[in-house]
Amino acid sequence: IYEMPLRLDEQNPKQALFFPVRGAFLRHDARSTPRLIGGSRLSGLTLVLDTPVVMDALGHHGPVPASAMTHVLDMARKQGAQVVMFDHSVSEMDGILEAIEGHLRRGGLSRATSTGYLHFAETGASPADLAVVREHLADQLADAGISVVDRPDDYRKYGLDEEKLDEKIHSRVRYLQDAARVNDVRSLSAVHRLRRGERSKTLERCRAVMMTSNINLVRGAIDFRDENSFPLAATAEAVASLLWARSPALAPDVPREMVLATAYVGMQPSPTLWAKYVAEVESLEKSGRVSADDAVVLRSTRIGRDAFMAESLGEADAVVDELPIAVLERVRGAISNPLLSEVGELESRLAQSDAVANHATVDWLRQVEAREQAEKDAAVKAAESSELQARLWALEDSETKKRQRIRDRARLIARRWVRGIAWTVRGAALLLAAVAAYVLFSSKDLSTGLPALLVGIVGIASFALPFMPRMDAVLSRLEVRIARRGERQRLIVAGFDPGPVTEASIR
Repeated sequence: IYEMPLRLDEQNPKQALFFPVRGAFLRHDARSTPRLIGGSRLSGLTLVLDTPVVMDALGHHGPVPASAMTHVLDMARKQGAQVVMFDHSVSEMDGILEAIEGHLRRGGLSRATSTGYLHFAETGASPADLAVVREHLADQLADAGISVVDRPDDYRKYGLDEEKLDEKIHSRVRYLQDAARVNDVRSLSAVHRLRRGERSKTLERCRAVMMTSNINLVRGAIDFRDENSFPLAATAEAVASLLWARSPALAPDVPREMVLATAYVGMQPSPTLWAKYVAEVESLEKSGRVSADDAVVLRSTRIGRDAFMAESLGEADAVVDELPIAVLERVRGAISNPLLSEVGELESRLAQSDAVANHATVDWLRQVEAREQAEKDAAVKAAESSELQARLWALEDSETKKRQRIRDRARLIARRWVRGIAWTVRGAALLLAAVAAYVLFSSKDLSTGLPALLVGIVGIASFALPFMPRMDAVLSRLEVRIARRGERQRLIVAGFDPGPVTEASIR
């Protein structure tokens, strides 16, 4: 970390020791010896932001500058610096956003060349979006940690020669509008008054400095400055270099972010160069050499801007009347070449697909034939299986019916046997009772008739016995046994497996 004055060496930029600053370089004075000042804070420094720098920080110039500026401002605040912008700069930024809103309403007919317009046009923002941005501008500044302050009024005590300052700046900067130069003079004069008459060659002790992205404005401020004081303005890259050199650990990504932002800006055409190119496009459009649609592509699209930078390499001398034609050819090539390549690739894939499809068709036909044959075989097998199943069901039904007939026949025969036995017993009992009655009635001797009476009683009882319930159950069981034995024998004779014959099957 070194204490050093700001000095721009335009004669020998290769001797510069720090980051490039858009055409100029920050280096230490070879006549002085660097002095370590690590540990000092920037609590007494007010970092005044120029309007383009604030546009960068709020993302109105694209995401790459926004990321870099956010890191730089965070690093400044961590080191104790106060980050502010003047109220007239806020009004200037609102006017810029209002102008962008108006150009967006014109669409492809707009001839705007500002970085902010190009960013919002590329992102597809509408005029309503810009109206919302303007309405919430104060909130966006607060979210970015940027305070809005008034200019100091002590002109008499700490004033400077604003006419001389305006002359120096006007000799360095080519303003498209006088209002922008007036605002820059006001800002530099206010920075001078913020220093309250103190002079210091270092950023740490100068009390206030304006951070801008306009290198020519910095040159004008250096032309005006007192040799014993730090310039009233410094580029964002120079401030970032000094802040990062003081404390690299606070923001290790700042160098990479600044290099990316510088490269991003270097890839964009400057407003002056772009305005000259747009004028050439408009001239060709009026002459009929470029159609209205082609003119919109050339001046209002990212691909048109990229093709312009590729053709011109950012050189103003390259902007001639034939340049838009060359840019248009490059744009068409950039659009058509990928499409032609894609078409060729698609045709190659189509040819491969056709070959695969033909081969697949043959295989598919074979598979179809095999599937049809298999379906026919399956249908034949299914028919045979159905026929066999029907025959099996018929055989089972026939067997069941035969078994049932055998069972019914055995039960009928058993019933006849039981009934025959019962009526035989009854007949014998009745005959016995009749003989006893005859003996009883024909005998005159009681001693002889008493046995006959007993025999008659026994006979009558024997006749009534088969009609009693208990005897009926015995006869039923006898009938079941006879039927079971008869069924088993008949099943064996018929060729069936008799299996276990139960009482339930008999019934």
